[in-house]
Amino acid sequence: MTQRKPPADATPLDPTIMDQFLQNLTPLTPPADLRAKVLERIHQPQPGFLTLRVDAGWESVAPALEIKLLTYDTRSGTKSFLVRAQAGASMPAHHHHGYEECLVLEGEIILGDMVLRAGDFHGAQSHTQHPSIRTDLGALVYVRSALNDYPDIHP
Repeated sequence: MTQRKPPADATPLDPTIMDQFLQNLTPLTPPADLRAKVLERIHQPQPGFLTLRVDAGWESVAPALEIKLLTYDTRSGTKSFLVRAQAGASMPAHHHHGYEECLVLEGEIILGDMVLRAGDFHGAQSHTQHPSIRTDLGALVYVRSALNDYPDIHP
């Protein structure tokens, strides 16, 4: 918040006048529902921004496997989502219609004979085939893919 500085030629208010002014003020009681209205406004989404809370929006798609859709952007033809996999979870081999990027956020995943750990990034070009994917430890993975990949993931 910006504070305004008084003009350089401003004369400070005499403290006795300020005291008299404050003593003559009538206290106002805010409307009973004001607090609720302010809190509601704070929690409303703001235009142009998207906020998703950590525990909301998870959907079970297979045993030990959950998906959380983050974005579904028809203009760019992409969607982004989180995959939360428990230890022992797996996904079958699959084809990519568009470019896909994955970032392992927690744990590790195994693609064929390649192990990806937290912080590892993996990209797959259009028209490529991923081998089956599994996790022995569990994992949280960010994925950005083409809209027509993973057709069950949509709003």
